[in-house]
Amino acid sequence: MEFSELPEEIILQCLAFVDVHDVAKVATVCSRFCGIVEVDLFWRLQYERLWGAPTLSDAVCWKALYQLKMHSWKRAIPMFNDNPAQAVEILFDERRVGRSPEELTAFLLETPHLHPQMVGSLLGSEEMAQFGLTERFLSKFDFAGLEPDEALRVLLARVLLPPSSQKMRVFLKAIGARFLACNPDHLLGDLDAVYVMLYCVLVLNTDLHNRLVKNKLSKEHFTALVINGPHCPHVPHEYLEALYERIKRNRLCVRPTDNEESGSSTTTLWDSVKSRIRSMFSA
Repeated sequence: MEFSELPEEIILQCLAFVDVHDVAKVATVCSRFCGIVEVDLFWRLQYERLWGAPTLSDAVCWKALYQLKMHSWKRAIPMFNDNPAQAVEILFDERRVGRSPEELTAFLLETPHLHPQMVGSLLGSEEMAQFGLTERFLSKFDFAGLEPDEALRVLLARVLLPPSSQKMRVFLKAIGARFLACNPDHLLGDLDAVYVMLYCVLVLNTDLHNRLVKNKLSKEHFTALVINGPHCPHVPHEYLEALYERIKRNRLCVRPTDNEESGSSTTTLWDSVKSRIRSMFSA
């Protein structure tokens, strides 16, 4: 049996998971689909897939409601990509998103075309961390059985790290907390060590894959720098060597430009990270 020969109710349920624009394209060459896109249930299912079921009367025109809501979201997306903190306040005030970490997390994960670095910038803000958004967002990711660099790789498939060093610090500490929640018996042992390791992973990634860094860190130099630094003297050489090889084989995409514009030398990079890490934990 061909898909188009299935009962209309089954087709409608299947098409609820397909983008409206794709269905509309098929409808231009398929008479069966042309009729389906005029069925009100099709628009109701599309609406509920994106925004959930609203409290409305049965007399509502779902196609008109979908189009009105989509127009509103299309205005919200560029606003978010320009200034995420301001956009979120407007979304709260206009009641497009509920004022809760759970609903805002759903918005960030389910809304198409949000810039991943703007999402990271929002998650790295102190205000959103205190609001509970950062923790709630990260709770949607399962890092069990992964190493810190692998957990970062999973996360970076959905969101990019914020450009601000202060927001980066907030976000990395939250990632570290989630990592430990998923791996309570990990050999790194505590949040300080996980945070330092995450930061070292990012610096190593830049060092190995930035074409402007000429003098690359050797495996031995990297291992010595980490073990002789704060909070990680207990980490085995073999563990760090394996981490080094993973990053060398497969670059982490941490920024839209992968930091290619940075021309910092290896020494400068490591001096920066060691100074920052020490300042974090010396108080």
